[in-house]
Amino acid sequence: MKKQIYFSKTKLGMVVLLLFLLIPVQQHAQINEGNIEIGKIIKINSKILNEDRTIFISLPTGYEQSNEKYPVIYILDGRANFAFSATIVDFLSRNQRMPRTIVVAIPNTDRDRDFTPSHIITSKTSGGADKFLDFMKEELMPYIDNNYRTESYRTLFGHSLCGMFSIYNLFERPEMFNSFIAVSPYLMYDNNYVVNKIDSITGVKQNLKKDLFITLGNEPAYTESFSKLEELLSKGTENLTWKTSKRESENHASVPLKSLYDGLEFIYSSWRLDNETVEQGLDAIKEHYSKLSDKYGFEVKPNEIAINLIGYQLLAKNEIEKAIEIFKYNAELFPTSANVYDSLGDSQEKAGMKDLAAENYKMAVKLGAENNDINLEIFKQNLERVQNSK
Repeated sequence: MKKQIYFSKTKLGMVVLLLFLLIPVQQHAQINEGNIEIGKIIKINSKILNEDRTIFISLPTGYEQSNEKYPVIYILDGRANFAFSATIVDFLSRNQRMPRTIVVAIPNTDRDRDFTPSHIITSKTSGGADKFLDFMKEELMPYIDNNYRTESYRTLFGHSLCGMFSIYNLFERPEMFNSFIAVSPYLMYDNNYVVNKIDSITGVKQNLKKDLFITLGNEPAYTESFSKLEELLSKGTENLTWKTSKRESENHASVPLKSLYDGLEFIYSSWRLDNETVEQGLDAIKEHYSKLSDKYGFEVKPNEIAINLIGYQLLAKNEIEKAIEIFKYNAELFPTSANVYDSLGDSQEKAGMKDLAAENYKMAVKLGAENNDINLEIFKQNLERVQNSK
């Protein structure tokens, strides 16, 4: 049974209002008996790989109730990494630190074959990385795009051999992804094959307008090739935004989880609406989302709950006109939401605009009834109160 998530409607006090950008928005869950689902399993037949491939997919909360499109993150070593990846993406997106995102994880069938770009005699099936890239580009990605509502923005996450593969992908087929997270990349493979390949093309392929985040745990055997890669990235990768991070307290097995979290924070470092922007007013808020849209290549819309809380922050400071402006903006963005009209009515009631407040409370009641909103009784109480006070 699917878990139903909703936000409770409260009149926030001063302390909560002042802290809302510093702490996560709290959600309250209606708990029913059943399974907790984080995703589903599908199978697709690959003519390129000549086999069926199992794929794990986690959709954002609210996917079925919206018409929105979502960016996609592809997770390699999918069986090991799917659960924590889906959880991290959900956590960061719920806290306005990244967009809600579709998670697509690819379990392995032959790891050496799929993620190595060259053949070595010690691994019979090695050297199939290019064919696996073909599978992703020509079969898997079209399937995901045709069956789910996706934006064109894609991220690739890989660890160890898959970390090396992610870096190989960036320089060999940069058009496939917008951002890359490579964890403990096994760059020593085949006498530093990938590092040497990058060395041969650095200075030629300079227009890499991508994001790359690379981490390494306490892994001495990986250090030399890792340092060589850092040197090459420093030399000739114009327009590539990249960062490396060494985690001395982590080993090869433990480093992926924190690396995914920090990698997404790096990729979406400008995503969250900060206090300074809020203080500058509505135009600055609109500009923030406009810049995000330009940077990530898809329309980034404000979050309804976040904008609503900004309005209540302004109300708490008695900046009622600014609050009304914010709530009107939210109503324009989310015209089918009962809550935005109730909040607009709240601000107008505080401004003494009782007729306008009543109109918006009526709209909240109407939409709340149509949508079976859990806060319908509160909307009715607000409408009754303002009508009785005229």
